[in-house]
Amino acid sequence: MRFPLGAKFGLIAPLLLLLALAVACGTAATPTSQPTAMPKPTAAPAATTAPAATTAPGAPTSTAMPRPTAKPAKPVSAKNKAIAVVATEPATLNPIPSADAHAGIIMDTINGYIGHLDRDTLAVTPSPSIKNWKRTAPDTWEYELRPGVTFHDGEPWTADAWKTYAEYNGVPKYAATAYNHTGAYTVEVVGPTTARIKCTIACPLFERALNLSRTASPKGLREAPTYEQYKGGVGVGPYKVAEYVPGQKLRTVINEKYAAVPEVPEFAAPLVQEIEWQWREETTVRTAMVTAGEADWAFLLTLQDANVLGPSRFVTGGTSETAMMRMDTIYDPWLSQVKMRQAIVQSIDCKAIVDSLYKGTTTCRGNVAAPGVLGITPANIAPYTYSPAKSKQLLEEIGYICGKPNSAANCGAEIKITTRTARIASNQELMESIISYMKEAGVNAKANFVETGISNSIRNCGVGSKDAAIKGYKGATENKVTSACPYPQIVEHIGFGYELFDYGKVVNRHLNCDSSQSSVCLPDKQAEWQAATGLEGAERAAALEKIATHVRDNAFFIPMFDLSAIYGINPKLRGFENPRFDKHLFANLLYFDK
Repeated sequence: MRFPLGAKFGLIAPLLLLLALAVACGTAATPTSQPTAMPKPTAAPAATTAPAATTAPGAPTSTAMPRPTAKPAKPVSAKNKAIAVVATEPATLNPIPSADAHAGIIMDTINGYIGHLDRDTLAVTPSPSIKNWKRTAPDTWEYELRPGVTFHDGEPWTADAWKTYAEYNGVPKYAATAYNHTGAYTVEVVGPTTARIKCTIACPLFERALNLSRTASPKGLREAPTYEQYKGGVGVGPYKVAEYVPGQKLRTVINEKYAAVPEVPEFAAPLVQEIEWQWREETTVRTAMVTAGEADWAFLLTLQDANVLGPSRFVTGGTSETAMMRMDTIYDPWLSQVKMRQAIVQSIDCKAIVDSLYKGTTTCRGNVAAPGVLGITPANIAPYTYSPAKSKQLLEEIGYICGKPNSAANCGAEIKITTRTARIASNQELMESIISYMKEAGVNAKANFVETGISNSIRNCGVGSKDAAIKGYKGATENKVTSACPYPQIVEHIGFGYELFDYGKVVNRHLNCDSSQSSVCLPDKQAEWQAATGLEGAERAAALEKIATHVRDNAFFIPMFDLSAIYGINPKLRGFENPRFDKHLFANLLYFDK
């Protein structure tokens, strides 16, 4: 049996939207608005595909253009407390490193983001942190910050606070989510609320990339003995931490000093006084809590759960994410060989997995992106052909199969995939199926299931981590694995996001010799690939397409399929009828009908 008995059929539906990113003449264009619809409780949402990006980022000027909107009457919530349930307890509330989605959704409400993309148009808008901005040179932006904004600890949000923040988020070594989008940059303090951004190379997407830069109090960063000991939990978001009982709950209450932005509907003042966060790993338990009225909002449920809840108690949304795994292409004696990696990706029958575990409700991919992402073509995203015979042939050619004339001394070495058990629906069954396929082709594969905190540490352990070295890069004469963290052979990255619809994020995060989330370092291509993220127009599109094609040809990753999301909701909960395309939660919009 390739598939474990008793597997739960969950939903990772096709993305409900893929909005095209078109940024011409330095201003954010307006992609097609996303139609959202309530799916029938017995079927997955229909697949939709985005049009390809029409133009790449353009000329060197840009200004904030908020949408004029009619001011609706402020709702009054019939209930002052909401209970939200996710799968896992946050390993940390530090908003800087890449976080698990379940912790990330909580930090959405506490930290908020410096930048913002409109949910319907993808246009860049003001936020509680920033008022106006302009690009003054290819590598320079100037921002006017919103005055009077304070963090939950009373620390003011100023250009100096952003400068401290950039010391962590504007460099690659801390595995910062923000860095993956913005690239390297520093902040010059022009005035208390005026900040000049200096990128290391041209940064045409910087204004859009701030959409993934969570705020963090500089006080906490300064006072923590080390970056690793910074616990976070202090931002400028609509809710602040009031109580944390490890293993039980995290209680947040309204931030009375929240800087609402009247011209941007998603930044309205919060309505529900308190949100209590709980965690239950099993989706069936989260579903039961919604059914029993013990929870008002539940994250990442399955199609089976949706059928139990009925149409009034669930909604669906996009995630702008894909399921994939990162392979060690440098240190491992087997995975550093392209034929070994090609054998692995061809040993997995993605379509059969999708049909069996996910009822055929999502689409397999051959790259870590989706149609509509700049740099992606039908050829470089085509799924790998399932061919166990070809996999066995490749394994024999490199001497991995024991008992052959050319067998290597370390033939049949164990290949371990480190993964979580509760990131998406049927996560464990998915990994067990992948392992089964790999074994059938002759790979001595093993799944290493770990808790979320350990998984985060391993995913944030890459070639750019402390004291790691790559032969031929920065004068290194030999490869050296980092001593700071347990470097993985293969590590699961289910939930890699492409919110900017630009392959430059993959380059910054996973194809960068200086990134602590990269297992790829090609010294002869490092400068070229980094330079590609600073290009614009047709040059950028061509350069990113070339990189994405190289990635697929050399099987740097194990790409799987698109992700989507099902949420359980209290039928009287309002403000969440149509979730965002990127699963960001604006809890300030939530309220209850009578």
